[in-house]
Amino acid sequence: MAILTLRVRPGDRVVRLIPAGEFHAPRGAMSGTGPWMLSVQAARRIIASNSARQAHIVVDYEHQQIASATNGQPSPAAGWVDPQSLSWVENGPEPGLYGAVTWTAKAAAMIAADEYRYLSPVFPYDVTTGEPTDLLHVALTNTPAIDHASVASLSAVAVAPSLSVDDQRGIHHFNRNFGPLGVLHPETARLVAALGIGRDAYMVSIGARV
Repeated sequence: MAILTLRVRPGDRVVRLIPAGEFHAPRGAMSGTGPWMLSVQAARRIIASNSARQAHIVVDYEHQQIASATNGQPSPAAGWVDPQSLSWVENGPEPGLYGAVTWTAKAAAMIAADEYRYLSPVFPYDVTTGEPTDLLHVALTNTPAIDHASVASLSAVAVAPSLSVDDQRGIHHFNRNFGPLGVLHPETARLVAALGIGRDAYMVSIGARV
């Protein structure tokens, strides 16, 4: 069973972003939501949905992309993953979803100095199967999981078990386009209200403008 601890090493150009098979967050950090399961079929759907994406996937520091909604601090990039580089690696000691990352000079220096060791992905998932349905963003961290239950819930907030993958993608598309105008998809609005997260925190979690 894989653990959600994704090591990053100095000079890495291609990194593992989501492990293959069944995995949990360390110490039960996302308790109540795992286990997750990345199959080859799920990975191929993520790759296909990102194949035409132009905006790169941000790698931040310590999940500040999410935390900025509550702490008000900036969220500088540590690096950028090319969405069109996503690939499935099935064989070898570390199978999973991989992508090419371009590190900032600061982040590269900190990784080289062993000041940062791990990656932690943020992804929406099907709450029935546990399959990740996309990759929203990634954190460079020394605590390779999100330890706050309400923040962890953001990963699933727009994904209801009765919705197909196409429906889920439609909801994400709707929220990215209309969320900045103050309008969320009704399904998302219902779940956000039930979780007590707040629209701004949700918008930040999917990498959209607030």
